[in-house]
Amino acid sequence: MRFKKGLTLAAASAMALTAVTGCAGARKVSESKFPTTVGATYGDEKIYLDELFFYARLEQSSYDATYDWLAGYGFITYSLDEYYKKIYDEDNNLTTWNVVRQSAVRLAQQTRVLRDYAKEHDITLSEEDIKKVEEEVGCFTTGEEAYLFADTCVTEELIKQILTDNALANRAHEKLCEGYDPTINKADYRVARGYYFLIPKDKYDDTDEEQRANDVLAAVKAAYAEKEKKIEDVDFNAIADQFTDKEKTAETPTNEAGETVEATEAATQEAKEEQHLIKVYGYKDEAITIGGSDSKLASVASYLPVGTFAKADDDQYYYIVYVSEPTDEKSTQSKIDQAISDRKEEKFKENYAEVLKNAPELKVKDAVLDLNLVFTEIQYPETTTAEPESEEPTTEEGTEEVTTAEATTAEVTTEEATTEEVTTEEVTTAEEVTEDASVEETNAEEATTEEAPSEEEATVEDTVAAQE
Repeated sequence: MRFKKGLTLAAASAMALTAVTGCAGARKVSESKFPTTVGATYGDEKIYLDELFFYARLEQSSYDATYDWLAGYGFITYSLDEYYKKIYDEDNNLTTWNVVRQSAVRLAQQTRVLRDYAKEHDITLSEEDIKKVEEEVGCFTTGEEAYLFADTCVTEELIKQILTDNALANRAHEKLCEGYDPTINKADYRVARGYYFLIPKDKYDDTDEEQRANDVLAAVKAAYAEKEKKIEDVDFNAIADQFTDKEKTAETPTNEAGETVEATEAATQEAKEEQHLIKVYGYKDEAITIGGSDSKLASVASYLPVGTFAKADDDQYYYIVYVSEPTDEKSTQSKIDQAISDRKEEKFKENYAEVLKNAPELKVKDAVLDLNLVFTEIQYPETTTAEPESEEPTTEEGTEEVTTAEATTAEVTTEEATTEEVTTEEVTTAEEVTEDASVEETNAEEATTEEAPSEEEATVEDTVAAQE
């Protein structure tokens, strides 16, 4: 799995870019010429291709992580190259690589807007900020992220300048977040912890899903009693598997002469549908969002006494629920932190829009970018030991600074990234995604199982779509 250390970059708000197309003399240049080739201007200040390459490379590493995640779960089957060539922004007919490139330009612009705001308002870097910049420079020059810019046009001097400007931008970002509403009602963000089963309502005339739910309830109660009421010892996977219909081996089709023939795809699908398979999902020790939720799972978990089971249902599922912890303090605080972060970001966008009105004009030399800032695969280092724990594509919770290698929200890291791409349509067309996304919408972001992707995983596409 590819991974990337979180770099503290100010999050860029979506904004119109003024393109300078048909640039006279626009030509493809060698990468060694990037430091002297102008790709955009910010008022009288020139933005060279080497800086835009830096931002694009960081963006790409996050998008690569999302590609790995989607491909790993089988949601997409095409190559990385095709992934970047596919249309991501249908409204503007932009490919995924176009979006990466625009994000790079926006980051370069916003860093300058916030850098200048910081200077105008006497906002300076602390010793801690300067130390952090030095650490990040080391990370990209000789540390774990050095492979991103090894043998490229990006120099240590450029990295230090970008990160220093961005550190100032982050301080300006904090200033522009001031004025948000800090009032929080903890009950609105409460998260419980529990164990539960989901039995989909496929609604076949000859299948009684409610009876299946009753059977699961009886089985888990029996196992619970057998394990001396130690819920953590109950094998939820085994019970889920016990009540999940197994695919039958289809008969080998033959022709009139008795010769074996290959079944058509339609016939194979029809045979599966006739089996009326029911998939039962088992979840152990998962977070269940209570506050602000009207889901059946949450409503049952909100009042269910510890040590008892309950059955509920809605239009899609039957739920067999057991609450082990009425309030998960850590997850609840995480929800609160995220709410505060969201409010700060809304206030930032409001204040930033006013600052932007008086900022120098940004002009992008699209022809230059089209010829030179093109997609090339990143050569990731071979993993010879256990890989670090990855984060799934999603936004990071409870951060004071906005961490991003993207354009509009918090950074998506490998195990997360988020928040990163292909369209929502591509993911939601997959049967597993549609089903599991519905399942996990009722859970907190950390829910994960062997049977189906977690909520964070299932909603990665929404995170991605929100970025631009």
